[in-house]
Amino acid sequence: MKTTKHFLTTMFFLIIARMAGAQTQVGITAGIGGATQSCFGDIYNNDDLTTGFNAGITVRKPVNETFAVKTRLLYASKGCSYDKVADGLFTRETDKLNYLVLPVEAEYSIPVQKNRLFAAAGPYAGFLLDAKHKTGKSTNEVNGTKNVDFGLAFEIGYAYKCRENNELQFSVDYEMGLAKISDYNEDWRNKTLSFNVAVLF
Repeated sequence: MKTTKHFLTTMFFLIIARMAGAQTQVGITAGIGGATQSCFGDIYNNDDLTTGFNAGITVRKPVNETFAVKTRLLYASKGCSYDKVADGLFTRETDKLNYLVLPVEAEYSIPVQKNRLFAAAGPYAGFLLDAKHKTGKSTNEVNGTKNVDFGLAFEIGYAYKCRENNELQFSVDYEMGLAKISDYNEDWRNKTLSFNVAVLF
């Protein structure tokens, strides 16, 4: 597990080194939203969302005024929440899966005076940090969860230009997992929708 985390971190800094230049923006990002798990190709299912959050570092390299390449290294919380009936009683159960996530996206921007609207898309890879199952007040480790997650990331947002190379960004992100996340249920994939704020310098 430590090897995969080190690999992902190394890849992130190699990408940063490749993107480095006078126009490269580096910043911090954080967000909160909902997470669930559903079958391959489904955007959502009938299970309730569980609250998820993310935080980390973001790097953006403009190619020209319209296109840019961006990447992030995020601590991200995913999972699902559902009701289980036993002996006529409803029990609330939640699976929490925490990942180190690396998305790499192509970004397209539309200027709005000094600011811009933007949309981005690309693949992501995530490495599991820990997995917990909560039933009532009881919390246990989840066994059989796969260490690697991957899928597609989509983002749409608005960037407010504060100074020459500084931006305050507001965005909505959706991640559609393509990888099986456990050995005990081959159909489930991670799905997350989050609202994020980033500051780039």
